[in-house]
Amino acid sequence: MSGIRWNDVVDSLRPQVGDRPGELRDIVVMDSTIHDWECVYRLVRQGYQHRFTLPEFVPPESAADLFRTEDVPPLLVKVGGVEVFCWFYLEDQIELSFDPREVAGEDDLVALVELLAGLGRCTEKRVVLIYEGAPDWVILEYRPESGLVQRPVKS
Repeated sequence: MSGIRWNDVVDSLRPQVGDRPGELRDIVVMDSTIHDWECVYRLVRQGYQHRFTLPEFVPPESAADLFRTEDVPPLLVKVGGVEVFCWFYLEDQIELSFDPREVAGEDDLVALVELLAGLGRCTEKRVVLIYEGAPDWVILEYRPESGLVQRPVKS
């Protein structure tokens, strides 16, 4: 798990009223393209329990088709015991979010770290876990040059 321990990140995964922005946590693939979306869409569909949040929505086979479809609901992805929502807002931004209160312990942390690593390996891009809407508040990051999920290096 890249040396990440539950005690090192538990405070970052708990809602902090008043001292940090946003209650959700976001997973963002940096500098995304439609090619990256195809890879992520395939990874999620093949490797995780998932469903679109509207039962009547018929999912297309490709991510490109998702962006040609109106009113695409979020895709709910089960990552350990955590429900992660994949949002189809922009072709150049892959964003997933989750409620940190669902991260119950080490097993859920391991599952989230594996998701970050999988997204990073798939896209060969930097992937960050951040506070909702706060790109400078990085909790964990995957860097393709190292192939690891780590705590960010403080400068």
